[in-house]
Amino acid sequence: MTEKYRHILSSFRIRLIALLALLYLLVNFTLRAVLFVAFSSELPLSADTFSGFATGMLNDCAALVFTIIVPTFLILLIPEKFMSRLSGRCLSLVTVFLFSTASVFTALSEYYFWEEFGCRFNFIAVDYLIYTKELMDNAMESYPLGRLMTGVVIVSSLLTALVWLCLKKTNDNATENSDRHSSSPAFGPGGRLIAFASFCVLASLVYFLFTPLSVSPDRNKNEFAKNGIYELFSAYLGNQLDYRAFYRTMDTREAFSLLEREKADIGAGDRHASGYWQDGRNGNAFRPGGEYGVVAEPGGEYGIVAEPGAQQGFALSRSSSAKGHERRPNVIIVIMESMGSSWLGELTPELNGLAERGLTFTRMLSTGTRTVRGIEAVMLSVPPTPGSSIVRRPDNGGLFTLGTPFRRRGYSLDFVYGGIGYFDNMNAFFESNGYRVTDKLGFSGASRTFSNAWGQCDGDLYSESVRLADLSYREGVPFHQVLLTTSNHRPFTFPEGKIDLPQGTREAAVRYADHAAGEFVRYARAKPWFHDTVILFIGDHPSSIAGKTYLPPDGYGIVSLFYGPEFFASERIGTLASQLDVGPTLLSALGWDTRSRFFGTDARNLPPATGRAWISTYQLLGFRTEDRLAVLKPDRNYEVTRLSPGAPDTRQEADDEEAHEARGGDVGEEAHEARGDNVREDVYEEGAESAELLKDEIIVVRAVASYQCAYDLFTLNGLKESAVEDYAPPVPSVSPNPDPEAGWFRLAEIGRKSHKTASAGSDPDAKGLPHLDS
Repeated sequence: MTEKYRHILSSFRIRLIALLALLYLLVNFTLRAVLFVAFSSELPLSADTFSGFATGMLNDCAALVFTIIVPTFLILLIPEKFMSRLSGRCLSLVTVFLFSTASVFTALSEYYFWEEFGCRFNFIAVDYLIYTKELMDNAMESYPLGRLMTGVVIVSSLLTALVWLCLKKTNDNATENSDRHSSSPAFGPGGRLIAFASFCVLASLVYFLFTPLSVSPDRNKNEFAKNGIYELFSAYLGNQLDYRAFYRTMDTREAFSLLEREKADIGAGDRHASGYWQDGRNGNAFRPGGEYGVVAEPGGEYGIVAEPGAQQGFALSRSSSAKGHERRPNVIIVIMESMGSSWLGELTPELNGLAERGLTFTRMLSTGTRTVRGIEAVMLSVPPTPGSSIVRRPDNGGLFTLGTPFRRRGYSLDFVYGGIGYFDNMNAFFESNGYRVTDKLGFSGASRTFSNAWGQCDGDLYSESVRLADLSYREGVPFHQVLLTTSNHRPFTFPEGKIDLPQGTREAAVRYADHAAGEFVRYARAKPWFHDTVILFIGDHPSSIAGKTYLPPDGYGIVSLFYGPEFFASERIGTLASQLDVGPTLLSALGWDTRSRFFGTDARNLPPATGRAWISTYQLLGFRTEDRLAVLKPDRNYEVTRLSPGAPDTRQEADDEEAHEARGGDVGEEAHEARGDNVREDVYEEGAESAELLKDEIIVVRAVASYQCAYDLFTLNGLKESAVEDYAPPVPSVSPNPDPEAGWFRLAEIGRKSHKTASAGSDPDAKGLPHLDS
C-alpha cells in the first residue's frame, strides 16, 4: 500500500467513520444475542439460529450504508479549518453520541416490538410513527420510560467514550496526524467529496440490488436475521403489511365461500324483507373458480398461488343484473375532503338542501382516516388491507375500478384535483386505471382564482370540472368525473367575501366547502348537460375520529348524497352502510349489468337489521354490524365489542308462557313458588349469554373472511380487470333463512366442534374457533 493511501486510511475522519460502523454492528449483534436468550421458545438453539447471526450481520451491513450516511456527510464534508479546531472535535464527539443514542434506542425499541409482535419492524412501526401522540401515550402507560431513557443515555455515553478512546489508541497523536493527512492533496476537499459521492453510489446500488437474506422457511428465524431499520424503510416504501403473517386467517375455500354466499343474498330483494338470506332473484352472485382464481395449493406461499385458468381456484366474481331500463347519464363524483356526517347542520345549508331533493345515506361509514382510503373504497369497493391504501402501492394499475364499466360504455374519464396529484400517488393511480388527470398544475387560467399551500380552492376545482364537462358535451361524449376537494384542510383558507366566517378555522372551511358545492350545482344547472347528469357528494373521511377506542364505532360517519332530479327521488336511508357501497349502489341505480370484484352492494337494498361496515386504522381492521364491532389485530388476536347490551330471548320466553297458559298453568313467579317449583331464571341468562357469545364468533368469522380475501385478491392480482370473468356466474342456491345470525353460523360450522368461546381478547387458541388459524 502506498504512503498516500496509508495517510488516507489513517485519517481521523476515516477512522471515526469506521468506528461508527463497528459500533452499529456491535449494537445489532448484541440485540440478536438478547433476543436469542430472551425469546428462546421462539428461537430455539439450532443451526438456523446460529446462521441467523452470520446472515444477520450481512443484512446489518446493508442497513449500515443508509444509517451512517448522515454522520458520514458531516464528518467528510466539514471544512478542515473547522475540523482541526476544538469546536470541530466537539462536533465529532456530539455526532458519535447522537449516533450511539439512536442505535441503542432503536435496539431497545426493537426488543419491545419483538416482545409484542414477534418480529422486526414492519408497517406497524410506520403506523406508530404516524400516530406519534398515541404512541407516546401508550408508551408512557406501558413502560418505565424514565428509567429506560436514562439507561439509553448511560449506555450511549459509555459507547461514545469507548469510540473516543479507540480513536486515541490507534494513534497517540491522532489530531496531529489527521491534520497532516487530511490537508494532503490525496485527501483534501476534492478527495473527501469524491469519497462521499462514492458512498452515495454504494447506497444506491444496495437500494436497487440488495434483497435481505433469509436463513430458514421458519418465520421467526427469518425475522431474527433481519435488520429492523432496513425493514422499517422497506415497509414505508412498500406501503403494506402482510395480512397472512400477522392477522387471524381461515381456510381459503371457506372464506371465499362465505363471501360468495353473503354477496348472493345481501341486497337480493326488498330492503324491508325479513329474511337475511334471500333467493338471489336480482342476479347478485359470487362464485368460486374461474380464470386467475386464487388457488389453494400445497407448496405455494401461504398455501395460495395465482394460477390462470385454474379449475379448482377461488375468485369473487360478482354479476349484478339490475332491474329496469339501463340509463347512461353523465356522472360526477365529488370526494369531499374531511366531510364527516357530523358537519351536516347549520354550517351546510347547501348540502342540506340538496339532500332534501336526493338520496341520502345517513349512516354511511368511511373505511379509514386518510383521503387515499376514501378513494380506494369508492373506486375499488374493497375493504382496507393492512398498511397503506392500494392507491399508494406498487402495481396498482389495470384494476377493475368504478371507472371500468363507464369506459366500456364509451364515457370520457377524468380525475380532477385541486392540489398536486403527485401527492399520495394519486395521479399515477388514476392514470394507470384509465383516467385523464388534471391537477392544479393543469388548471386553466379561469380556474385559478385562489390557492393556498394545499391547492386551488373548491370553487376553482368546480370551475375546472364544468370546463371539462363542456368539452365532453361539445364532442358528444358522455362523461364521468371524479373530483377531490381541498378547501376543508389546513390552513383552512379560501377566497374572501364568499361566506361570513373568518379565515383559518375548520368551521369556516366546512362552510366554504358547502357554499362552493351549492354554487357548483347552481352553475351546472344552467348547462345543457345538467338534466342528464348525476352528482354524488361523498366524504373521504371525517375531520377527526375520536372516541374511547382506536376504532370508535360511530366515529367514521361521512356525507353521502346522490343528487340528480331525473334519477333519484328524495329519500333518506338510515341503514348502516359502507363507503364500499357507493359504486355498486350507483351502478345498480343506473340499471347497469356489471361484473366485478366489488365487495360492496346496493345499499338501498340492505335490510335495516343487516347493515355492516368496514372501518380501520393502518393496522387495526374493524368490521361493524348494528350491535357489534369486531377488531382484528396484528398479533393474530381480536376483540369484539357489543354495541348494545345482550338480553335474554324474550320472544322465546313469551312463547313458553303462552304455551303454559294454554295448558291451564300459572305463569306468575308467586304461583310457581306456591307449588314449590324452582324459577330457573339462570337458565335463561345462561342461554342468552351463549347466544351472545355465538354472535361474537360469527362477526369475527365475517371479518376474517372479508379482510383475508381482499388481501389475497390484491396481492395475487385478483383485482385486475383481466381477472374478472366475462360471463355471469350462476347464482348459488341458498335457502332463505329468517335469522341472519343463524344463517351465518351454519356457514361457519365447517370443521367446528364446539360452540363455546372465551371472552374477547384472550388467548386466541382458547377462543373455540377451530376453523380460524391462530
